[in-house]
Amino acid sequence: MTTLHERIRAELDRRTAVANAASHGGTGEWSRPDPDHSYGRIEDENGHLVVYDEGSPTESEAEHIALHDPADALRRYAGELEVLERHAPGPDDTGWYCRWCYAGISQETGADEFLPYPCDEVRSLASRLGIMVEEWRP
Repeated sequence: MTTLHERIRAELDRRTAVANAASHGGTGEWSRPDPDHSYGRIEDENGHLVVYDEGSPTESEAEHIALHDPADALRRYAGELEVLERHAPGPDDTGWYCRWCYAGISQETGADEFLPYPCDEVRSLASRLGIMVEEWRP
């Protein structure tokens, strides 16, 4: 059975592969070359057409597409993978905990305590990726 951690990593890997493919071997930087004359046109860093402006998209849609180009997506996914790896689950005799989210020293045992897994960071990351945390167990 796949764990939540594995499911999030698989989704980030899938999205990274899609962004890399959309980069066509380049950096993945997209831009609007001349918004005054071709408001919906979007090109990659080599000047190759990515989105043509005839009929669609609107100016605001074109700006949104250019802002969320493959390069932006790859930076975002790399950062999300870093967060995921920092917040990896760890087992102990009481269950699963987040290895990063330190809760302090236990008043009862004097031992370090960590927050239960999935922590808020992992829950937020899963939510941004459309993964329902309640469906997954460590």
